[in-house]
Amino acid sequence: MDVAAHDVLQLAPKGYPKEHPRIDLLRQKGLITWQQWPAGTWLGTAKAKVRVVDFLRASGPIMAWLHANVGPSDLPER
Repeated sequence: MDVAAHDVLQLAPKGYPKEHPRIDLLRQKGLITWQQWPAGTWLGTAKAKVRVVDFLRASGPIMAWLHANVGPSDLPER
């Protein structure tokens, strides 16, 4: 599983000084987890579902941390 930041704000978010020690993290607009698998015949089998479900479960701790420490977005859904 890979984890990466999404888009980045140009400036510090509202309410945070630009000298904040974690400003690089605070400027991140989002977080992405992903997993890549090679294409193959397994895609037409139950193994595909197992791999996807396992990946989503492995992403659970990141989602739990975001929920506990960041909270829901106040941005409208696209």
